[in-house]
Amino acid sequence: SLKQVLESAGVSLTFRNCSSLNALCQGANYITEIGELDFSTVTKVNSTSLFPQCYSLKSIDKIILPPTQTTFSDWFTDCTALENVIFEGTINANNFNISASPLNQASLASIVDCLANRTGQSVYTVTLGQANIDKLSEQQIATITQTKGWTLA
Repeated sequence: SLKQVLESAGVSLTFRNCSSLNALCQGANYITEIGELDFSTVTKVNSTSLFPQCYSLKSIDKIILPPTQTTFSDWFTDCTALENVIFEGTINANNFNISASPLNQASLASIVDCLANRTGQSVYTVTLGQANIDKLSEQQIATITQTKGWTLA
């Protein structure tokens, strides 16, 4: 896997001063797992389709989110095998969509934890898809929709 190759070579990826993250892994069907992606030093993000056509991607150890986000709408559109992705930071972009991915409980919990509190602001939508929504507890749904003020789809 890409994760093992990078780790064995002692290589880490840095995205310092990146202005576009579009198609980071486009069509890379051989990638099944990725280690940590640290976007914390990215100052301006133009990223709509981060993992297009990555049908075999099953796990991303961690995504450290950039300090500002423009969109998450298509980051995971084609990630139909993605079960594990842990987020760190704040998700504060409308139309966060990860509905194609059959996420595990830890991944869903990290999304819930990272959603910004939108109370008193315009309502944003997080699209998890019905299969993932069915995995959420009543408390997690209440946190998303009532405590943090997001629309759940």
